[in-house]
Amino acid sequence: MKFYLTIFSLLLFSFGNAQLTKENKEKLLKDLVTVTPQKFTFKEINLFSNKTDKSVQILITADSDKDFISRDNFLSTVDSIVFMIISGMYTTEELAKYDIKEIDDLIGSPDVTIKIVMTKDGVQILVTTKNGTNKETLSWDELL
Repeated sequence: MKFYLTIFSLLLFSFGNAQLTKENKEKLLKDLVTVTPQKFTFKEINLFSNKTDKSVQILITADSDKDFISRDNFLSTVDSIVFMIISGMYTTEELAKYDIKEIDDLIGSPDVTIKIVMTKDGVQILVTTKNGTNKETLSWDELL
């Protein structure tokens, strides 16, 4: 009997994973970085929403020449910078209240814009909110 329960459990687990894979296949196949002969480009729009607070749209863009950074390091750097910015804007408890979803197009204009520009000498980060724009320019030594 235990053998049949194990087999049944494995079948349910396999079916659940197959369903999950099917639902997320398109998302997993989507390239995060656009690669041209000269540049890496990243663009993402996130919608933070819940039933009690106002929703927030965050537009994230980044670009870099390809001659000094690998695609993996470009994406990793973008991810790290965005994580630091979002962590500075929201506590873990505040983020837990939101349903965070990536959307294809802006709904009107963004509430927050994060723009990251990488060059061989460093990184410039611009964060624009309703309170204005905060600009920080860092050398690679300062960032890394």
